[in-house]
Amino acid sequence: MRSRRVLAMVSAFAIVLAGAALLYRRAAPEARVTAHTARSLVVLPMENRTGDSAQAYLATGLADNIAKRLEGIGGIRIRSGARSEWPTATRHDLEMVANKLGSTYLLKTVLTRSGDSLDLSAYVVDMTSTAEKAIARRRFTTSELRDVEGDVAARIAAAIFGAALPADPNPAARPPNPESYRLTLEGWHWFSTLGQKARARDLFQQAVALDPLNARAWSGLSSAWYSMGTGGQIPLEVGHQQAEAAALHALALDSSQGSAWANLGFMRAIQYRSLSTGLALIQKGIERDPGNAEVFLLKAALYRSAWRWNDSRDALRFARQLDPISPNYARLDAQNQMCAGQNGAALGVFDTLLARLPTDSLALRGRVRALARLGRFDDAIRAWRESSGLRPGDPLAAKLLVARGESGYWDAMHLEGRQRLSRLRERAGKGWVSPAQLVFAHFAAGDMNEGYRQMEGLIKSGQSFDRLPCTPELDEARGSPRLAAIQARVGHLPP
Repeated sequence: MRSRRVLAMVSAFAIVLAGAALLYRRAAPEARVTAHTARSLVVLPMENRTGDSAQAYLATGLADNIAKRLEGIGGIRIRSGARSEWPTATRHDLEMVANKLGSTYLLKTVLTRSGDSLDLSAYVVDMTSTAEKAIARRRFTTSELRDVEGDVAARIAAAIFGAALPADPNPAARPPNPESYRLTLEGWHWFSTLGQKARARDLFQQAVALDPLNARAWSGLSSAWYSMGTGGQIPLEVGHQQAEAAALHALALDSSQGSAWANLGFMRAIQYRSLSTGLALIQKGIERDPGNAEVFLLKAALYRSAWRWNDSRDALRFARQLDPISPNYARLDAQNQMCAGQNGAALGVFDTLLARLPTDSLALRGRVRALARLGRFDDAIRAWRESSGLRPGDPLAAKLLVARGESGYWDAMHLEGRQRLSRLRERAGKGWVSPAQLVFAHFAAGDMNEGYRQMEGLIKSGQSFDRLPCTPELDEARGSPRLAAIQARVGHLPP
């Protein structure tokens, strides 16, 4: 549901103690850029040139927070790609980025290593002349992250907009613990960029242990617990309970934490079986943190639980406006179309995305599903075979070579499903496994009767199945009287 999340981070301006021994500041010639005619500035993903992939979280976090600091200066709109899933080729196609995001001014930032310190350099690219001008350079250590963000953002604001950086609209009562702040940046990187929810949770927990007043870390912890629960990594009730506690803690410290409002809204909607209850809380997140795409993604997900497909698409469009280049929103849009039974439209979305990103594995597999939903089984098999990346000796690869027509497609799907079911059973022998995941694995393996039996048991125990129209594992049973009766009985999230 939330394969990949796109997130914005809150930053503040802090003044580092004068004379700090590790501080070294070296300003490159800071050119003044005339940008009064431009109404927007695109913040590109920061380039990590340290030679150490472990520093990627600093690059994404610093760029994201600098973008937040610049938002609203002189009426200029900031379009941030700091956390975007842009492929390497896209990152270097500055003309395409400028056209897509509607700006002639791009902010390029580079992270490099200098001994035991790091250097952050900022440049502005004027696409009307393709000229690149140095704006700022700052040497720092990881204990100075907040000060670096404020300092570099201030110099960018002065050079580009001729304006002083405004005061932080949500200042902390005191600067957070530097290591807690660093762990928070790393936690969000693992959560949104790498999709490793459990690792992100552990980092956020370390951050709040060091600094219990770090609201952004509490908000991240809420997102991690929520995602682990809804994703089937831990029992749903445990995930929701922990996520709600963390969200309330974050909001008590800082009511501008949009992710915390959105998490709380989704959980309250499910708990009280009320769409309007959840939307009211999510709206507070939008009002307080309008640049946070995660808030709109959760709003879209909540509408999907209510089977309000068009409203879900509208929420996705708002998220997409924040980053129109990211492929994630196109994938979600296509999934929404299939939830609504608009399989031709879904195929069109996947084809458009793949024309730009032909190796996007999630879009390739989504296209296979859309073709099958349209009854084009031989085309689906061919697309699956060509994009699977399976080794020649893999049993599924061998099955796809000989599969033909509808029966051949489902034979291959059942083989893949049995492999998945086997892995889940192995995990269940060692610990907890989501009962819902086991239900859907039985359907994927072609064991419909067992899938229905276990599903009925979960329904009797109070498990909700709001998104049955969206579940890929039920495609083979879709349209059957038995599944239709269950969908009519369990229904969707009420208004």
